[in-house]
Amino acid sequence: MKLSRSCWIFLSALLLIGAGCGGDDENVIGGPADGEDQVVLTLRNFGDPSPGHFALWAEENGVKTRVASFGVLDGAPVTLDGDPLTSFEQEDRLAGADRLLITVETDTAATTPAGAAFLAGTPGDLQAELTVAAGVGADLTGAAGFFLFDTPSTEDDADAGRGVWWTDGEGAAGLLLPTLSAGWVYEGWVTHRVTGKAYTTGRFTNPGAADSDGAGATGGGGDGYPFPGQDFVTAAGDVPVLDVDGGVYGVSITLEPATDPSDEPFFLTLLQKDAGSGNLVLSVQRFIGSPAESYYEIWADFPDSTVSLGRFVYSLSAIRDVTTGDVITGFPVGSNVLSADDFLISIERNDGDPSPSGSYFLGAAANGDTLQMSYDHPLALGDVFAGTGTYTLDTPTSPESDADYYRGIWFYDTTGTDTVSSLDLPAAPSGWIYQGWIVRLRTGTTSDTLISIGTFADPNGADSDGAGAYAGAGAAPLFPGQDFLVGSNRRFNQSSYAVKISLEPANDSTPASPFLVLFEDLLVTPQNPGVQQSMTNKSASLPAAKGILDAFNSLQMASNGNRLPRATIHFGSK
Repeated sequence: MKLSRSCWIFLSALLLIGAGCGGDDENVIGGPADGEDQVVLTLRNFGDPSPGHFALWAEENGVKTRVASFGVLDGAPVTLDGDPLTSFEQEDRLAGADRLLITVETDTAATTPAGAAFLAGTPGDLQAELTVAAGVGADLTGAAGFFLFDTPSTEDDADAGRGVWWTDGEGAAGLLLPTLSAGWVYEGWVTHRVTGKAYTTGRFTNPGAADSDGAGATGGGGDGYPFPGQDFVTAAGDVPVLDVDGGVYGVSITLEPATDPSDEPFFLTLLQKDAGSGNLVLSVQRFIGSPAESYYEIWADFPDSTVSLGRFVYSLSAIRDVTTGDVITGFPVGSNVLSADDFLISIERNDGDPSPSGSYFLGAAANGDTLQMSYDHPLALGDVFAGTGTYTLDTPTSPESDADYYRGIWFYDTTGTDTVSSLDLPAAPSGWIYQGWIVRLRTGTTSDTLISIGTFADPNGADSDGAGAYAGAGAAPLFPGQDFLVGSNRRFNQSSYAVKISLEPANDSTPASPFLVLFEDLLVTPQNPGVQQSMTNKSASLPAAKGILDAFNSLQMASNGNRLPRATIHFGSK
C-alpha cells in the first residue's frame, strides 16, 4: 500500500472507539469490557491510506489482535464505508495488552498484520503514546542529508544534471539515517513537481553503501557511486531521460515497508528538497498582493521557449508558497537557466493552465548573476508611464451638460481646437488593459468604495461600457469616462471622491479593485466645466525586484523528522 507524497500534511482527528453511559473506576487500558468504557485515539500527521486502511492492533505476549479499522478523509476519521466514525465499545480483546500498534492494511478480514508496524507504544494506566520510533525501531527525528547532481555511470560532463547521488563525490556519505528494524527500508525518489510523477532511485538499508540497483537501468553503463543514487541518462521502461537539475523536480527519501511492491512513494517522507543545481533568490520592492485566485510566476525566456522557475504569492511582506503559505527563501533552477536571454515575472490565474498568461509586468535581461527586474523591460510593460494624466467634470450625454456637469467624469481635453485624450498613455501592453475608477470616500472612516468606470486598451477610444449604465440620452464621446445621470445620485462637486487609472491583467480575476495604479487624484474638486484636473503619476511606486542566481555543488535536504505521525490513546468512561 502506497500513499501519495501530497498527503504529507498536518491534520488532527479524533477517533472515538467505544461509548456507553454511566461511569466506573476501572477505565484502564487492558480492563475488561463493561459497556461503559471508551477509547479516544488522537492522530497527528497521518496521510489518507486509500485504497487501503489503518488498523489498530493490541499485542499480548507476541499475539496481535485487530482492535479497529479506520480511514482518514479530509482530516476526519471515517469507517471503511466512508461514514463519519462514531464510537466502539472497548472489548476484551484489549485486556492484558502489553503493546499497541498501527499498520496499513489492504485485507479487512486479516487476523494478523500484513506488514510491520509504523507506529507502536506501550500502554500506561490511562493512555498510550504511539510513535514511529517505537514502530520501526529507530529515532528518525535527527534525519539529515544532502545530495549532488552527477552521472558517474557516464563520462560525459554534459550529463551531470541527469543524476542524483547522496554523497559529496569525494567518498563521504550524504545521508545521516539510523538502522531500521526488520520490515522497513529507505527509498530515494525524484518527483516531477507539476505532474506528481515519481521515479525511484533505489531502496537501501545502509545509507553508507550502494542501494538495491546501483546506477539503475537508466544509467550509462558504468558504475555508480558506492552510495544511494541513480543516473537518468538512458530511457528504460516507462522512465525517460530526466534533467533532474532542471528546477522542476523534487528529491526525497521515504520510509517504506520492505514488502511493499508499489511504484509510488509511501507517505512517510523523511527528507525532501526541490531540486536544482542553482538557486534564484528574489527580493522585491514596493510589491503588492496578487489578485484573488491568482499568483505570481517567474520565467526564464529562451529564443524558442519560456520556462517556469517557480510560483509565489506576496503576503505579510514576504514571498510565500502558493499552496502552504510558507516563506520561500529561493527558487531551485537548473544549470540551463544560465543561458536564458531574459527573466520575467507574470500574473497567472489559478486555472490549472501551466503556460504563461502573457501578463508580464517585471523583466530583466540576463546579466551575470544579478537580475535588476523592472516594469520598463521591453517584454514586460515597457517604458510607457512617464507622462501626465488629467480628467474633466462633464456630462456629454445630458442635454443640460453645463447645468449638471459635476455628475460625470471623463478623460478628454476640450481646451484646444480639437477634443483629445487627456491620458498620456500608449495602447495597453500585450496581456494588459487600462481601467478607470472613482472612489467614494466615506466620511469618518478609512475605507473606500471602488466603482469601475470602464476598461480600455487605447485612451484615444471609448471604454468598455461607453457612457455607463447611468448615462443620459445623448451620444457618448469616443473616450474613456462615465456619466451618472439616470438612477444615480453621484455628484462630484461634494469633495468626497477620488479618481484613478490603473493597469490590469487582461484575465483579471478581481475587476472590482485596481492592480497597478498609474494615475490618481485623491480628491476631486468642483471645478467649472471643461477645466482639466491633474492626477499624480504613480509610476515611481510600481513594483521592482532583484534576483540573485547562485550555483551549488551539493544541496541540503529539509528534514521532516519533527513532523512524523503520532498517536495518543486515552481510555476513559463516558
